[in-house]
Amino acid sequence: MVLLLIQINLSRVGRICWITKKAIEIPQVRAVLGSIRNRAKYLQAYLFVVKMASINIFKLQNDYVFKQYLGDPGLFKQLGDYYNGAKYRFEIPEADLEKVQDILQAAGYDITIIDNAKEFVVTIGRFQKHKEILKNSVDVEETEDDKVFLMKDKEAVEMALSKGATKYEGDLFS
Repeated sequence: MVLLLIQINLSRVGRICWITKKAIEIPQVRAVLGSIRNRAKYLQAYLFVVKMASINIFKLQNDYVFKQYLGDPGLFKQLGDYYNGAKYRFEIPEADLEKVQDILQAAGYDITIIDNAKEFVVTIGRFQKHKEILKNSVDVEETEDDKVFLMKDKEAVEMALSKGATKYEGDLFS
């Protein structure tokens, strides 16, 4: 999510009258700055842009899926119809993809559509511990001897590899 950190210093003759720091969402920035400008003769504002959270949305068969903790109950409510609680992920029909992208982008998320998921797929032995890997995966399939995970992002892939998983060379999620 994009947040702007604003530090406001109002001073008269070198004396600081008021200092505040706020983390606010982008739609609120114009209103807050406008309000401050109306009240202050001397305004010094420092804006720091915090990196946008990114979401990879994967094309799986006829749907698009992603896993992300949204944090905002209002946003979750907007997307609640797409949430599959049993799989802890959002599943979006192709017809609704643009609508969901618009909602997520308006909330400050950077969206990437992944058509070829090969670089996000790892495997681990069927009976090896995999709780942390499962927690960061979008989908999981079992083969005879292994579990194959589609990870939600590249950081999750690196974490899985550090936990003993290996890159999967098949085309299970393609």
